[in-house]
Amino acid sequence: ALLRAAAGDPALIVPSPTFTLVEVYETVRGSFWHFDLYRLEEPEQVFELGWEEARVDGVVLVEWAERLGPLLPRERLTVSLSVEGEGRRAILEGDSRFGEI
Repeated sequence: ALLRAAAGDPALIVPSPTFTLVEVYETVRGSFWHFDLYRLEEPEQVFELGWEEARVDGVVLVEWAERLGPLLPRERLTVSLSVEGEGRRAILEGDSRFGEI
């Protein structure tokens, strides 16, 4: 939903980068880097995927962020998703840069 909103295209197909590990989307709001780190064996492998470039030039979305270990940025917005009954719940946690959340 975030990538669809940033692209201004509600029909945008956004596959999980499970096998490619990273997908880059150029939107009217800038570059969005979508990482899926499930298959990482060591945190340092993220540098081979363009991690530094992504953090300088774009918005970084990370699935399985805990696989970053000590490389996980302190300044971040964490979104936790869960299913509750018939609905879904999103919990957002972040520092003051993100305002009231």
